[in-house]
Amino acid sequence: AGLRGGTKTEIYNGLDITLGGDLIVAIGKSPVTSTDDVSRIVSTQLLPGQTVTFTVLRGGTRRTTVDVTLGERPSGR
Repeated sequence: AGLRGGTKTEIYNGLDITLGGDLIVAIGKSPVTSTDDVSRIVSTQLLPGQTVTFTVLRGGTRRTTVDVTLGERPSGR
């Protein structure tokens, strides 16, 4: 249940990259193609306390939906 984060870290071009976990492909009816999309949708279209459906790829191939209730945003962001 809930979103699943990655469990393994690799270094790629000098950056730590987390592998595995869910890949977000849509938030509500808005498609997601980048991390910028996630930030933009969450910060401009949604409010803390709101529940929204995230569509994710799990295990690399299985598309599933997860209902997510947004928490309060950290101050200063």
